[in-house]
Amino acid sequence: MTKAYQFRADQEALLKNEPGCKHCNAKKLGDVTSINVTGLRAGISDDVFRGMGVNCVPSEAIACVDIRNPPSVPLEEFENTLKEWTQKEGMEYEFFTKCSQHAVTSIEDTNPWWLTFKNSMKEMGKEIDVEIFPAATDSRYFRQIGIPCFGFSPMRNTPILLHDHNEFINEKIYLEGIEVFEKLIYDLSNLGPK
Repeated sequence: MTKAYQFRADQEALLKNEPGCKHCNAKKLGDVTSINVTGLRAGISDDVFRGMGVNCVPSEAIACVDIRNPPSVPLEEFENTLKEWTQKEGMEYEFFTKCSQHAVTSIEDTNPWWLTFKNSMKEMGKEIDVEIFPAATDSRYFRQIGIPCFGFSPMRNTPILLHDHNEFINEKIYLEGIEVFEKLIYDLSNLGPK
């Protein structure tokens, strides 16, 4: 856990101190590896909560760790880091979910879907802030089999509050988003077979 927390602190420092975004000159969450301990279990929980077994060292302990690697970090390289952390301590790890490869969609002008998307936004006078969304979406399954996908949220001037206790969107931004989607869906659906 010490190694995981130190790695997390190092990544947070990169996030705050390294240049990245063209608008704010800072890295975004999808530019670094995030690592979050989401669960810990050791001992016999029922006995511990009844005051029994509190003086016993558990025979095993389990930590659940959510790790999100950006495409800039080779998966094999990061797994080697995990092996190093665990083997030195005589521990084991297993993946609940593991992507075998980074599958990203090209945002070069040679990709007709991206070019149409970009031009549609330009025609509406909307600027695109491209970034890697660090959370898992179903798009990853499509990308794994070669189908290009873009995640998109037309929520400008809105703080990122996903799953927050006070998640909201301004009414004007919401209505503007409907207009944006109408144009994008029309333009992309009329792109034709390519």
